[in-house]
Amino acid sequence: MKYIYLVLCCITLSVNAQISNFWSVNTPQDFTFDGDIIYYVAQGSSPTSGFVAKVDFSASTPTAVNLVENITYPRAIAIDANF
Repeated sequence: MKYIYLVLCCITLSVNAQISNFWSVNTPQDFTFDGDIIYYVAQGSSPTSGFVAKVDFSASTPTAVNLVENITYPRAIAIDANF
């Protein structure tokens, strides 16, 4: 299922120019969706510069917002539906 979301995300990014500017991430590690919001983790330029970010696709101009920064080697993200 994640493969399907990845393909759809890549197609969306290449087709819709208005949202292609949020993806300035060189090394994304994992992502997950919660409705219209994508949450993702990425490794920064050094081992301790990873971050968790989100993009709300329902916004008129989707923009990445860093939620947590300076994480050492982030690799995965999950959503707890009971939270």
